[in-house]
Amino acid sequence: MSDSLFVRKCVKSLGDYFVPMASRGGNFVHFSRICGWSGDTALFVSEFCRDARTCGCVIDGRIPNPDGGNIAFFEEHFGKNFRITEDSVSSNLPRWLPSLRKNVVPLLSRSIIRSLSVLSSHGKPEGAVRSAFVKFMCWLYYRFPLVVSSLGSSRVPKIIAFGDISAHELLFVHALVGAGCDAVLVCADGGASYSRLDPSSTFSDAISGGTEPLPDGFPDSVLRGAGPSVSCAPDSCAFRVVTNAYDIGDGFCAVETDVSARGSGKNEIRNVFCRIDGAEDRNLYEGKLLSFRRGIEARGRNIVVVDGGIPRATTEEIARIRRGREDSPAAIASALSSSIQWGASREIESMMRRAFSETVFAESKKGCAGSRLVSRAVTLCCYVARYAPALFRNMKLPSVSLFIQFGAEGGATEAAFLSLLSRLPVDVLVLRPDLNSPCDFSGVEIAAVKNAESVPLSRFPAGGDFSRVGTVAFRAERDLDGILYTGTGLFREKQHSRAEAVILRTTADEIPILWGEEARFRPNFRVDGDVVGIPVIFAKISGVDGGDVGRYWRTIGSLSGNDAFVVRGAPFIKHGSFSPMARFASEFYRDGRLRVDYIKAHPDFPYRILRGEMQDFILEKLSLLIERKLVRGIGENGTEYLAVSTILNMPGEIVRLFQNFDFTKKSPKFVYVNAGESEISVEDSILSAFLVVCGFDVVFFVPTGYRSVEGNFRDILPDEHVVGDFVCGLSVPDEFPADVSRAARSIFGKFFRRR
Repeated sequence: MSDSLFVRKCVKSLGDYFVPMASRGGNFVHFSRICGWSGDTALFVSEFCRDARTCGCVIDGRIPNPDGGNIAFFEEHFGKNFRITEDSVSSNLPRWLPSLRKNVVPLLSRSIIRSLSVLSSHGKPEGAVRSAFVKFMCWLYYRFPLVVSSLGSSRVPKIIAFGDISAHELLFVHALVGAGCDAVLVCADGGASYSRLDPSSTFSDAISGGTEPLPDGFPDSVLRGAGPSVSCAPDSCAFRVVTNAYDIGDGFCAVETDVSARGSGKNEIRNVFCRIDGAEDRNLYEGKLLSFRRGIEARGRNIVVVDGGIPRATTEEIARIRRGREDSPAAIASALSSSIQWGASREIESMMRRAFSETVFAESKKGCAGSRLVSRAVTLCCYVARYAPALFRNMKLPSVSLFIQFGAEGGATEAAFLSLLSRLPVDVLVLRPDLNSPCDFSGVEIAAVKNAESVPLSRFPAGGDFSRVGTVAFRAERDLDGILYTGTGLFREKQHSRAEAVILRTTADEIPILWGEEARFRPNFRVDGDVVGIPVIFAKISGVDGGDVGRYWRTIGSLSGNDAFVVRGAPFIKHGSFSPMARFASEFYRDGRLRVDYIKAHPDFPYRILRGEMQDFILEKLSLLIERKLVRGIGENGTEYLAVSTILNMPGEIVRLFQNFDFTKKSPKFVYVNAGESEISVEDSILSAFLVVCGFDVVFFVPTGYRSVEGNFRDILPDEHVVGDFVCGLSVPDEFPADVSRAARSIFGKFFRRR
């Protein structure tokens, strides 16, 4: 790609927009405004919209201004004193827009600055220019993710806008055109309002488009016909859904009952919306679920099972939802329902849109309004798009599919989605076998079946030869575990899957005493449910007692057992050294959060060999490290991406310590000896802080007493203990002499005595 900005070229015909970039004879793009209407124009707009939805953006109405949260997030990345120069913008764009291709960064930076210079040339003050820049950046991040990810690809991104356009919106589109986008503005007033903004047609060229009047309901009527297999017929359906209109019984039998035997009236589909807590007989529960699932599948019914809570909508899913007017529940329902499409059946599509609109109105009556209602409605559209293919594949009405949420989590948005499904030809089962698991479906009209026995089952049995079903003896053993290892101070091997570090403030004398103790015997140890509070040591030992170097090395050797990882010089990880995970960092950390599920499913995830709960633990603590900004530069200059690549590339010896980590027993150790004059690297600080929050004991030995450790930490400094004279010029031995005699052990008291 050339370093020069793309050149706007007037089109000879609307078909020029669909000519590939390679056949345009140069880096030419198009930006036209259509000032009239005809049948040919309608076909062009329909085809252009289809391209824009897959590789661009459709703008219907004004682009919402960034809110306070958007601006605060922007300032976290750019800072409040950002500079609008090509070098500054180019250096910040890759962190702000990780999906932006590297070769596009200078083009987009230059094009944005060119657009902003128009404001300056018209006498706008610096504050107005900075405000416009913030707006442009937020629009790119929140509203135009498909455009950002498509710039520089083989397909030319398409942008189409309907109706009036503001001055800032025009300059924003102008910037995107300069970076390689095609753009079309469909004017509702013949272009009169546009002419007031750009009287000399500097930014776009005018196209007549035709002399016919605009269609009724413009632009909604046009947009409804712009997607593949979209029905423009009224939302009507021969069938109506009636929920829980017959005996539910234990819930399972009601779902297994054939639709024709549910007593349905004419053009009526009866479905089930039921929550089942616990089990009648926990020893038979898993086998019952297996038989139930096989029976449903044998009848040819579609079934979807979601274990745990419904995963949140992804950025890619949200980007595919067309936004419109959002000033009332009716406007929200109308604008977003057009994103719900099911080309295989107009009746099912109509039912989905109607159910969506009814759910939006129901949520508004519960007090959900404004941006919260918009966010919930967009998420509902994403969920419908995600699960509709599996629920309605090859389905003919009045058949009924089945949606199971297993191990209920709940929450307002999940409850709204289940309520939406209950308005469709779908049986909805919420199964909560573990009576101690969280469940919140308040405000939802759902039949409830309550059983007395609890089954700690996290996943719905999938069937097949490898399904697991507990025996009576297995259940009895679990009961005995509950008696022995609950509240007794006794702990089963690796009983707990979660932990929180509690940093102990100790004296120097206490470190060798606590060093070899199990966590459960240390002060401030606690267990809250499944979460262990691990008391850990985080210290810096400065100086050498009495200048006795031999005893100094022996003491360090005594602390460096098989459960310790020892570093013998700074830096351990050189700043900027290669990490194979660096190329994935922007994928793994996006939109201000660590994408845990995406990372675990990634083929290059290095810790998939670890226990599943330990994988979750490592990623949870990495997320905490970034959220708490425990190392300087996180949230400021992209150090969060360095943290991701560093922690996902730990040495194998440390990874093995994690695999054997039992939160109630001895904590793994990280001993860092820095006898030289170099500071530890940012990567070393990231690794040390991460190990501390995971529950490792971390001690720095600095015989020089230099401030070579503290520089990169924030809010998590090691306690410093000065134990003797500062000694420089020491060479760290390859192996520390480990003397475990009583005489050597008695050295600790003298070595760690306070001065």
